[in-house]
Amino acid sequence: MKSLFSLINALKQNYKTFQYFWQNEKTNSDEEVSLKERMWLWRNGFNTFHKNRYGLTKENFHLYLDTWRYKKNASSFNGIFNKIIDNKAMIPFLLPEKLTCKNYIIFENGKYAGANIEIEGSVENFLIEQVRRKEYIYKPVFSSLGSGVILLTEENLKRVLGFTRLKKKTAIISEKLYNLPYSDQIFSGCTNTIRINVMRDPNTNILFLLDAKHKIGTNKSVPVDNWSKGGILFYIDIENGKFIQGFQKNAKGQTETISHHPDTNSPITGVQIPGWNDAVIELLDELNKLAWLRYTGIDAVLTGDGFKIIELNSVPDIEGVQSRIPLYKDTRTRAFLENVGVKPRRKIEN
Repeated sequence: MKSLFSLINALKQNYKTFQYFWQNEKTNSDEEVSLKERMWLWRNGFNTFHKNRYGLTKENFHLYLDTWRYKKNASSFNGIFNKIIDNKAMIPFLLPEKLTCKNYIIFENGKYAGANIEIEGSVENFLIEQVRRKEYIYKPVFSSLGSGVILLTEENLKRVLGFTRLKKKTAIISEKLYNLPYSDQIFSGCTNTIRINVMRDPNTNILFLLDAKHKIGTNKSVPVDNWSKGGILFYIDIENGKFIQGFQKNAKGQTETISHHPDTNSPITGVQIPGWNDAVIELLDELNKLAWLRYTGIDAVLTGDGFKIIELNSVPDIEGVQSRIPLYKDTRTRAFLENVGVKPRRKIEN
């Protein structure tokens, strides 16, 4: 019986891995990769766009962690805390207060479940007063790729809350956060979140910055900035906080590099994010207090009070860091992966 349960769990894990892999393929597929190359990439667990993004060859592919093994082994990265990390409702209760927004309201199965602030009277009346003065965001607790995100207004608030109760939705409502002015100068229609990936060095037990990228909305993606909805992204030089390489999808669905915003024509490459180094140091100092946190992708905005975290992700994409340096080539990331049982396909000399 035990072996049967193990088989069922293995099949479930493989199915989830396949879903993740294929979603990644559909979202970022490189149609210019030949059939022969495509089969070689898939056989080794990579998506087609990795060939050109990483410069993959038969001589260097073992230095890179492939999509298949990354997803299949993701449950070991944070162990029992993975599900907590992906639960958006836990943010104000898990993280230091300095890193979270003030107003955070939770609905569970259509009913008000609680908040990290004191609310007098009904939640609906409280929110009516709030949205007259500030912008609030509604989103499902378990969602991805910007699915179900709504900017609340006086006009749609009652309709959204009514739908939540009727459909027994589990969702959160939080005050909209704003990046420093540099963000609006590029595009002001979205929050424009920053994705920061961090990992804990098993040898020192200290978190370090893996990579960072800036998600920026477009007229097509509003009210979210997600790539899957038509947003663009720019990698950030983690040493100095400057925008480096940018990407968008063209009309054919192919990824192409850009240096300016497609709608506003604002220059992005080379722009300096103000106060980057100090904000990163403060962020890592705060997160290092959470001994259970070993690896995560952080969606945050950089405010005048430093980084404010919107959500955490247990399986963030790894293209950014591996475009800079293969995960198995860096001694710290290799140590982390080997520590959780994900070893390189070949022996790597230091």
